[in-house]
Amino acid sequence: LKNTLTSFICGDLLNEDLLRKALIGCQYVVHLAACPDDADFETVLLPCNILGTVTLLKEIEKINLKQKDAQCDTSITRLVIASSGKLFAGHNGEYPIKHNDLISPICSYGATKAFVEGAAASFSQSTSTGCTTVCLRFAWCPRTAEDMKAYRNVPFNQPDEFLSPYDAATCVRASLM
Repeated sequence: LKNTLTSFICGDLLNEDLLRKALIGCQYVVHLAACPDDADFETVLLPCNILGTVTLLKEIEKINLKQKDAQCDTSITRLVIASSGKLFAGHNGEYPIKHNDLISPICSYGATKAFVEGAAASFSQSTSTGCTTVCLRFAWCPRTAEDMKAYRNVPFNQPDEFLSPYDAATCVRASLM
């Protein structure tokens, strides 16, 4: 996006005050904050992936309601959320996977992303306080040298998914248009 002020804020998604401050003046929000791997559900995935997303949705809703009450044109109009190809980790049907294939998560992480997509879809239905939401089902995006080594060792005929960091950023930018 040209001529767009962007900022990166590091903090706890459960901190409503921090979220509120971070969202002031935003028209678009990109939500990439989550634990990207399978981990303990109660101590890691629940607070990071589920409660953090719910807190974000509630804060966007509050901001948009306040803007609507004040009859302002400045509200958050688009939310992009990182989802995951892990929603289809248990897929045993034909490839390629189609948009209407049933999700089949096989781990807690995949289940949290199913919840996040459902919450985002529900949130976007509110015409007064919601906004357009886009859930990007990212493929595996290696983050370390060990990840790249593991990727190179995947058998050629085994279905796998891979997304370069550059392509991930391109997807996010395209979803904001």
